[in-house]
Amino acid sequence: MRRGKFLLLLILLAGMVGFLFTVRGDWRTYVVEHLTGETPEAKVRAFAHALAAGDESRALQLWQVPASLPEETRVALAARQKRTVERLLRAGTEGHVDILDVEWWGTCCEPRPISSPKDAGGARMRVRLHTREGPTVYIFDVFVRDGPYWGVVMNYPPRHWVIRDVYPEGEAPLYWQFR
Repeated sequence: MRRGKFLLLLILLAGMVGFLFTVRGDWRTYVVEHLTGETPEAKVRAFAHALAAGDESRALQLWQVPASLPEETRVALAARQKRTVERLLRAGTEGHVDILDVEWWGTCCEPRPISSPKDAGGARMRVRLHTREGPTVYIFDVFVRDGPYWGVVMNYPPRHWVIRDVYPEGEAPLYWQFR
């Protein structure tokens, strides 16, 4: 009986791998990102889990302030990062989040909102965090780590997403200021 289950599992795995190599390149990249947890939603959930576990260093690792920003912006964003993580740790953030809305952004050529997550280099997400103080809505700006993303049309490899900014709904963004 075990041998039959193993063969079935092997056949299913081979089928999944075969599927990944037969679909168009743009969908293949998108599917691989979901299978490996390289999505904006996964980064937000990992951030919330780190806070729930009291793991400040992991939360800070997920929220990366780019060195390439102008100094004034970089300093302000680093201060917000420290202040926000400390506030959420004190508030007792639970690991569960509700992703209320995602606005996808194209980051190549002319930054603009787009409809397809497959071609996005950024995601502005409204997220309800649950804390001991009650639910509160934060905005998460999650972007591709290595700069502008030209889209899967260019047959780019899977994206690597990082949190760039987190702020309470109603506050202004520091990282992604396009509107």
